[in-house]
Amino acid sequence: SQDYPNLQPRLDFNFAAEKELDSRIVYYRTGPASFTDELGKVVLVGDNTPRFDHDSLTGESKGLLMEVTRTNLLSYSIPNSTWQVSQATITENAGIAPDGTNTAVLHSDNNTSNQHLLYTTATVSSGTNYVVTSYLKQPSSNSRRYYSLTIHGLGYIIFDIQNGTVHNSSGTGIQGASITAVDNGWYRVKAHYITNNTNGNIYWLPIGDDGSSVVYTGASTAEGMLVWGCQLEAATFETSYIPTYGNTVTRGSDLVEITDEEFSEFYNR
Repeated sequence: SQDYPNLQPRLDFNFAAEKELDSRIVYYRTGPASFTDELGKVVLVGDNTPRFDHDSLTGESKGLLMEVTRTNLLSYSIPNSTWQVSQATITENAGIAPDGTNTAVLHSDNNTSNQHLLYTTATVSSGTNYVVTSYLKQPSSNSRRYYSLTIHGLGYIIFDIQNGTVHNSSGTGIQGASITAVDNGWYRVKAHYITNNTNGNIYWLPIGDDGSSVVYTGASTAEGMLVWGCQLEAATFETSYIPTYGNTVTRGSDLVEITDEEFSEFYNR
């Protein structure tokens, strides 16, 4: 009954639908970074490449991914010969990783009664929040179901990789945990701790079939767990995967700007 004017916005950035930046926007970011594409694959990109993230299972577009600067404190984000093992073995290039490459590592226990550790070392401070993340996948039904990530001297957060749940947690310094399903049977798990010492050993370890024993007799025929994309951040929450190949790596903040004539096109100063 009233004659309202038909007005359209001068500025309308639908990042989720368009999945590209308007030509008026300048984007900046330093360092390697990653995002999830519409097929659920982890895609690695370099400097100044905008990232349009997607739900890892449904493929739904989430729009432009904007993150604060973060450093992956692990020198090698994919386990290799520089990592240490105890009563266990690793096999490199043993499976298709979330990025579609044959770079997943198989972590297998041996048949002794012990902890069956895979670990690496980073520089940590006492009394500090750290988040450990990693991609995990059962290689077959003849593999370990329960798996844990922890930092030296702290408690155990145990993940059920068969059901995709946080199974149990107990001990010192635990602040929280989560597990998120991604493509092709992979899960990204997160363990959040506050440290109480400066020993920087970060442990990946399978758990016994009872879902609680960190010391158990391994089976030489068990296929263990596929591991990929490991990350340690000094923070209270995780960010997207930052690959490293021999040194810690920092991903800069995502920054966008509209300046000069492009800004004046839609804003009356």
